[in-house]
Amino acid sequence: MTAPVAVVTGGAGGIGAATCRLLKRDGFRVASLDLSQANDADLSILCDLSSSSEVTSAIDQVRDRLGPIHALAHIGAATEHAATLASSPEAFLRVYDVNVAGAVRMVQACAADLAQAAGSVVFVSSINAAF
Repeated sequence: MTAPVAVVTGGAGGIGAATCRLLKRDGFRVASLDLSQANDADLSILCDLSSSSEVTSAIDQVRDRLGPIHALAHIGAATEHAATLASSPEAFLRVYDVNVAGAVRMVQACAADLAQAAGSVVFVSSINAAF
């Protein structure tokens, strides 16, 4: 049997990179989806979580290169370093589109594989991802 596959969004830095390392240590083949290249993954794919087409393409690449997905760690996020009332509507929508809609896009893209594998989804947030 081949090793299970995990997808980590935001895998190029911080919590995401640490998650990639831990999953690899635990025997997973790891794909990172991020705006930057990841050093701690078996496969690093540049992906903007606000783009449905990029998410779909990235997940297709994961399946083609590593196989079906068994786990999703959704860590990637956008931040806005301004108070909510001082933030522009465009900035608010960008954060929402990455942090909320991006999570939905990822789960939808991975759902069939996760259901087949009785896999898991973990959502991670940080105080830095808040308004």
